[in-house]
Amino acid sequence: QDRPGPNRAGPFGLLQPFADGLKLVFKEEIIPNTSNKTLFILGPGLAMTAALMTSAVVPWGKAVEIGDRVVSLQIADVNIGMLYIFAILSLGVYG
Repeated sequence: QDRPGPNRAGPFGLLQPFADGLKLVFKEEIIPNTSNKTLFILGPGLAMTAALMTSAVVPWGKAVEIGDRVVSLQIADVNIGMLYIFAILSLGVYG
């Protein structure tokens, strides 16, 4: 690994996640010449879409009252939540 150790990035290594994040942001992107550059850049985001869509039906907590409105802590309130999760996860191809 080419990074400063935990004892070098701030007191007690508390700044290590920030040092790793800065390193990630400033890394050089290496794109093969024979690849489709658009798909090469968008590919990781497209792969994560199926996994992130499943969190839309997960109830993250009780409904919250803000003034006179009741706000649900889930994006979509579907009656077939587990079926939706399994259907979306089947769209992701791994391996």
